[in-house]
Amino acid sequence: LPHGLRPLAADLVARTIANASSFFEWGGGGGAEVFARLLKRGGHVGAVDHVRPRCEAAAASPFSRCLQAAGALHRRCVEAKNVNLVKGDYPARWVKNASDTSEASAFSDYVAAVRDAPAPYDVVYVAGRFRVACLLEALPYVKNTSVALLYQAARYLSIDKRMNRAAPARKYIRGPKSAYYFPRSGNKIRVGMRMNAVVFRYYALAEIKENIVVLRPRLPLSDFQKASWPVDVAQARLDPS
Repeated sequence: LPHGLRPLAADLVARTIANASSFFEWGGGGGAEVFARLLKRGGHVGAVDHVRPRCEAAAASPFSRCLQAAGALHRRCVEAKNVNLVKGDYPARWVKNASDTSEASAFSDYVAAVRDAPAPYDVVYVAGRFRVACLLEALPYVKNTSVALLYQAARYLSIDKRMNRAAPARKYIRGPKSAYYFPRSGNKIRVGMRMNAVVFRYYALAEIKENIVVLRPRLPLSDFQKASWPVDVAQARLDPS
């Protein structure tokens, strides 16, 4: 299964996409090849990654070649120039020191790749780096009936999987904050500095299954959201997690 999804999470993604006509994916885990098959006939797929070997492997698949030949797939490989990637695909300076954001700007085109593909999208799937930034960047390119799927959501959101709801944030402030998730043991586990409050400013939690959450955009944006969105996007673009 793409992105290492477990059965319940994969079923949630499949059900979400089943009635969609357009799909955009950040990350090269295979969603554009697998889940795009569930779109309605005549649907359109957009995808972007920033790691060249993954881009080449995805582009070489028979399904991708057929979609591209039909003009139904818009795939981009947007590499970060002059950045050393470690631990898979993280910028090395950030891994060494999380306060070092000097390499973040090299990923700006990757985050903004949704602007270059036909929009709006019914479904956006966020599974690569800079996930919170990608979620926020997607807002102008989705509809109020669209959904966003966030992979490995417990890294970013305080969620209670047992109750299918968001756990209350300790402190609603703009920018990074401590977030927690609740495993089956019931013990609260800290998962680091994340942007829980910022995500829920623009998205509502719809459903949780294992390591996937379905988010619905809070559209149309209020005047407050419109004013805060550029600030929040700029802040999120500094966090490659």
